Amino acid sequence: MTTGSGLPPVLAAAAAAGCSQAAAAGPPPAAPAGLLAGRQGPPADVTICAALAADLPAIRQAVAAAFGNDLEARLVARLEREGRVTVSLVARAGGDVVGHAMVSRVALVAHGGSWPALALAPVAVVPERQRRGVGSALVRGCLALAGPHLPVFVIGAPGFYGRFGFEPAEPYGVTSRFEVPVGHFMVRPCAALAGGGGGRAPRPPPPRGRDPPPGGGDGGGPPPPPPRARRPPRPPVS
Repeated sequence: MTTGSGLPPVLAAAAAAGCSQAAAAGPPPAAPAGLLAGRQGPPADVTICAALAADLPAIRQAVAAAFGNDLEARLVARLEREGRVTVSLVARAGGDVVGHAMVSRVALVAHGGSWPALALAPVAVVPERQRRGVGSALVRGCLALAGPHLPVFVIGAPGFYGRFGFEPAEPYGVTSRFEVPVGHFMVRPCAALAGGGGGRAPRPPPPRGRDPPPGGGDGGGPPPPPPRARRPPRPPVS
């Protein structure tokens, strides 16, 4: 996408302010067991902790239950396989995985160049555990581990994600490749975005051979591209 001559201000600012700090900070730390357990809303029997490789089948099952299909579950597996995941947390109740959220690497793209960014997707809680604070705890944990140095993008309900510092991305000059309801393409900004500019933030790729998934169990997932019909984002999970 071409936005004018030279590197757009949003990318130039990221180069000056965001990337150097992110590189100095290194990758986000691994989540300790019991992260956010019992804090800020989840039921006492739910623990938020780092996902393990052995959890992937249970994660896929929980994500499919939350969204009512397997598209996001396949996306989770693909992002893991391609090594793009930076944060992956699960909500455990007893021995069961009842929720999952992840952060993966994406890029701001403009004028033939790109710059690192992050995407929060999917966020999923099994239906019987929704609206009980589990999704909120997963989001808080993911954002804490993602760190402050890169912008984090999400497509979802403003009333839910606004609680965590997300704002509409359009005023920063960043747009999504896909049609979304007004205000639903959001960013948790970092200092690198303060100058505005022009850029395009792609979401993680959809599962191969299928259309991008519609909204789902995270209070508004990524919608499919036109001309296919798109159902509106579902209510927040918690």
